Amino acid sequence: QGYGQQGYNQQGYGQQSYDQQGYGQRYSQDNGGGSGSNPIFVKIASAVIAAVCAFLLIRDLLDIIPWLGYLFSMFGYYPIGAMLSLVQLILGLVGMALYAVAAAVMVVSVLKWEKEYCNSFMLALAITAVGEIVITVLIRLLSVLRRINASPLSLLWLVLGCIAVIAIYYVASVASGAKPLEGMSSDDIKAAASVSFGEILGLMKSNDGQGMQSDKYAYRSSENPGGYQQSSAQSTAQPYGQSAAQSAAQPYGQSSANTAAYGQNQPMGIPQSTYFTPLDTNRSLLKYIVFTALTCGIYGLFVLHGLARDMNIACEGDGKQTAGLLKLFLLTIVTCGIYNYYWYYALADRMQANAPRYGMQFQENGTTILLWFIFGILICGIGPLIGLNIIFKNANAICMAYNNAHMNANRNQM
Repeated sequence: QGYGQQGYNQQGYGQQSYDQQGYGQRYSQDNGGGSGSNPIFVKIASAVIAAVCAFLLIRDLLDIIPWLGYLFSMFGYYPIGAMLSLVQLILGLVGMALYAVAAAVMVVSVLKWEKEYCNSFMLALAITAVGEIVITVLIRLLSVLRRINASPLSLLWLVLGCIAVIAIYYVASVASGAKPLEGMSSDDIKAAASVSFGEILGLMKSNDGQGMQSDKYAYRSSENPGGYQQSSAQSTAQPYGQSAAQSAAQPYGQSSANTAAYGQNQPMGIPQSTYFTPLDTNRSLLKYIVFTALTCGIYGLFVLHGLARDMNIACEGDGKQTAGLLKLFLLTIVTCGIYNYYWYYALADRMQANAPRYGMQFQENGTTILLWFIFGILICGIGPLIGLNIIFKNANAICMAYNNAHMNANRNQM
């Protein structure tokens, strides 16, 4: 399945429906169609597999860190063994990267799984599993060369575990109404495998960065190249809270005498749309802590996904994009956690900058959040929780104002 056309109907606020063209061929008849599917089974399986991969990644990372000092000390008295150990370390890092990729693929499966994408998810999971087995075999061979006894049972358990993971995902996909790899020849499977990660990356981009068109269209009826100061029909349409005469003269939030360009402290207009789905206004720190603990971190991922999506919708038109969950996850790993702090910093700054669009002023900015996250941890570790609570509070306020603006606009049109 490449980039094509998709069409689907969705009931949103006020029972409005819409049709969307975009990435893939959703609910494709080639894979069982869109009716009667229940993705709950495959999403539960994906969440469990993602949690297991994340656990194995953290376990291996904790094992490698204390071993580094021992490795470098070996160069002084056993250089050959040190070189073999270095190669073994590199292979271990590759294995950790495969765990991270598998976890990321399963997170996307939780968030974006559809029948026509089941082949890509299945093959991507299988590729990472086979890669993990190959890496482990090579590490065992190096251990033999270094005359280190390694139990073959650990390799056997890994192979059985990989087979079990693939089997569980396959059964869950079938239970969810999909038919993974059905009727595909070996050449078809090879071709599908070669593009599986690209298709999953495309799914990630469909809700992240410049690729968030599918989520944006769920909140408006058509594209508006001129921005949200204008309607999709004509540039003189009435924005929320202005008369028709004002609308024809200037964008929302500017007087007729003040037509300075965006970026000179003029508040932008509230994003306009004919149809919209209410944004989440019930984020709670207590609920976040409790449910994240109960779900082994999975609920926290859903919260971050929804937070990025809602802010990209409510703040659309400001020229910025909040990174989606997969990008946040991968860049946090690559940068050893630094990007995670930047993500929250940029998000808080963006919310403060967009608050005037909704008649609000936020005192907290990105620097405030960064201070709570870094230095606040010295206050018995509660600083990051305070920073997160600020993020939730401000996000709820913006989403509530966005919902109220559109509900009032819809009432005025009735």
